[in-house]
Amino acid sequence: MSDLLYPGASKLEGRTIREIVAVAMDAPAKAKSGHSGTAMALAPLGVMLWARILRGATGIDSSSVAVMRQSCSTHWRTNSVTP
Repeated sequence: MSDLLYPGASKLEGRTIREIVAVAMDAPAKAKSGHSGTAMALAPLGVMLWARILRGATGIDSSSVAVMRQSCSTHWRTNSVTP
């Protein structure tokens, strides 16, 4: 099944892209400097490169990915910008 906002992306890839875009919007706000345009524009490219090309070439197993995902999630919750 594909993602409605990002044609050609799976539902998981679309969700990942949206999460990266959200982080890209918050990072300059927290730093009070910079612009998030490039990170937001290249999020789909980064996700596709990782998911479809690089991930298979790295030898990283699914348990390592789960640990990295949990670490990023924890970091995001503790360091997010509040309006």
